[in-house]
Amino acid sequence: MYRAGWTMFIAALGLVVVYVLIAWWYSTLTPTVRVSGEEGWRRAVLFDTTAAPSYPKFIALLTRTNRECPECAQNWLYVPIEVPIQFVGTAVGLEHLDERIWRNELVQQVEECSSPDDAKWQLGAWLVRDAKSTLDALRPLTREQPFGLVPQLGWLERDARFFGVTPFQADAVDTSVDPWSGAMAFCDMPSRDFLLEVARILTLDARYAAHEGDGRRAAASLTAAMEAADRSLEPGTMFAQATAAGIRARVWKRVAEMLRVKPESFDDASLEELERLVAWVGDGPIPVETRAIRAQVTDDIQRSFTDNGAGSGWPIAGSVLVAIDDSMMGLGPAEYERDPVSFLLGPVIACFMPSRAEFESRVDAAFDKIDAESKKPFWERAPATDSPSLLLAPSDSLVKGVTGVYAELATRVEFLAPDREAARIALAAERFRRAEGRMPTSLDELVPKYLREIPRDVKTGKPLTRIDEVFDQAGHVAREDAP
Repeated sequence: MYRAGWTMFIAALGLVVVYVLIAWWYSTLTPTVRVSGEEGWRRAVLFDTTAAPSYPKFIALLTRTNRECPECAQNWLYVPIEVPIQFVGTAVGLEHLDERIWRNELVQQVEECSSPDDAKWQLGAWLVRDAKSTLDALRPLTREQPFGLVPQLGWLERDARFFGVTPFQADAVDTSVDPWSGAMAFCDMPSRDFLLEVARILTLDARYAAHEGDGRRAAASLTAAMEAADRSLEPGTMFAQATAAGIRARVWKRVAEMLRVKPESFDDASLEELERLVAWVGDGPIPVETRAIRAQVTDDIQRSFTDNGAGSGWPIAGSVLVAIDDSMMGLGPAEYERDPVSFLLGPVIACFMPSRAEFESRVDAAFDKIDAESKKPFWERAPATDSPSLLLAPSDSLVKGVTGVYAELATRVEFLAPDREAARIALAAERFRRAEGRMPTSLDELVPKYLREIPRDVKTGKPLTRIDEVFDQAGHVAREDAP
């Protein structure tokens, strides 16, 4: 009995040693074939700064020196500004406002107010005046292409090996080896987050312009914001599309607000400009483009498998594990390669992971379905299904982990449609008022002369019956209920 126990212990220990050796082998795997079209991948995510005529003007316009750190080139929206003392700690809602505050944070605070009697409204008026010269110079630049998204400041070592570029080293950048390393090191280009902040202050300027009776300036600022949405969209990645959709919804919401509060500020020419903003992406389902997303995912999958040239090969455990976590929205961050869990689970994952060719095929089919569904109105789309069990259907679960977040993006983008419909109704109602001398009492009065058809409930597809329903649905409640 004693000898049998030792035999079992030694056998178990041997199995553990064998398993650890196999796990170690998995942890050393790297891709053996790089993705073709490397330059195409880079251009899908990064801009070629040498082809950006507006880039020097843009940087000169928006870069400011922080007096506390003269050598630090910082951005106009992210450098603290001096707030007039009358707004500091004295007005209701501003008790915690410091004398120095970041401009973009101040924009967010001011957006909360809607009444000219609010102390924050007066603070916003000062903010818009303070930003006037920069906004005047910024509006025409937003339509220039490319606008300038921030590239990666440096390649991670693993990504640099994969793409064959020089990893970024702050103290030694050799641009003769890879000119992109130099661009990444020294180009202080604005990011997508910055474009969102630019759009916020432009839409804020539009609100004050309309209040002051300057409808043309309001329309110009909203147009610049919509063009900023187009610039943020240019890489086509998921974050870019989410940023663009958020900016557009903000513009549509401001159009509806201004026409309900101060319609007399807009002459016929500025009304036509507002109508162009409402029709910016058409009147059907708001599109989601998966082409650049697919390219990114394909590269990520490539970096997550070894490859024998025939589309098969072993999965690299650390990268594949990331697909299990929906919040990562992709594969391959280098830090997961050193994760002890990925080290130990490598052999287990290899037992149920399909070949790279099969995995790519199933991911591509999932994207085809997303493309088809995103072209339909929300109420005609197939209902969402539960995520497959990782234990019972591990391959399906990994595919859903990679693609599910993009399907959710298509849903979330479509739930911004009520903001567009609210703006469309506000425009039609204002056209009616100017022609008939009164506001319409029902949506039926607007069809077909001012409105092609009555808007539908974004969830059920049923026609709305009251004008207020359109504006109610454009509020936060409709989107918070989105699946």
